[in-house]
Amino acid sequence: MLSKEKFSIVIPTYKEEEVIGKTIKEVKKHYPSSLIIVVDDSPDDKTKEEAVKNGAFVIKNRIKEGLSGSILKGLKKAETEKIIVMDADLQHPVEKIKDILALLEKYDFVIAERKTANKLLLRNLYSSIAILLGNLSLFLRGKKPLRDPVSGFFGIKRELLKKIDEKRVVKKGWKIAFDIAKQVKEVGRVEYSTLNLRKAGKSKYNLKAIFYYLISLIT
Repeated sequence: MLSKEKFSIVIPTYKEEEVIGKTIKEVKKHYPSSLIIVVDDSPDDKTKEEAVKNGAFVIKNRIKEGLSGSILKGLKKAETEKIIVMDADLQHPVEKIKDILALLEKYDFVIAERKTANKLLLRNLYSSIAILLGNLSLFLRGKKPLRDPVSGFFGIKRELLKKIDEKRVVKKGWKIAFDIAKQVKEVGRVEYSTLNLRKAGKSKYNLKAIFYYLISLIT
């Protein structure tokens, strides 16, 4: 599955020195002409060095931007028409990028949605509540419900960025796809089975992430 289409991939990182190299190699194996932009929030580890060593362009934040803020910075840096956003830990299936790119021919914004829940029961409960609240928020705004409105795996056209109101994006938050979905008319949807197991490093999910998501719901 080799794709020669030129597009950008934005990967936000925070203390991902153990896995970012593997992620870049896996992406490049399938999509050799992709342009990888890593936006690094790590304070003192070797995430930046590992990313540069494996061929990514790296934006090193001077102060901690937060996940959504880092993604927004990467999106602005990308110069290709199509841009993919994915996590650094290989939990998102790389093979689905081609499906997102294909749907970006029709839609300006495409979300990749999990068909089945996370295997961790407590995390699954949090996700189910987040999805329920997210869809309620979308419904109240006259938008269609999504299977996974809190996905961190999505594609966007560069032209759409000019129309997004940044004041409605919680930059310290974790759910920029949801903040964008609130602002677009139609969302393309790609399904995948479930998140892969994390290859290395630790999850950054915490109470702070939940707090910022609650802000996203009412912003």
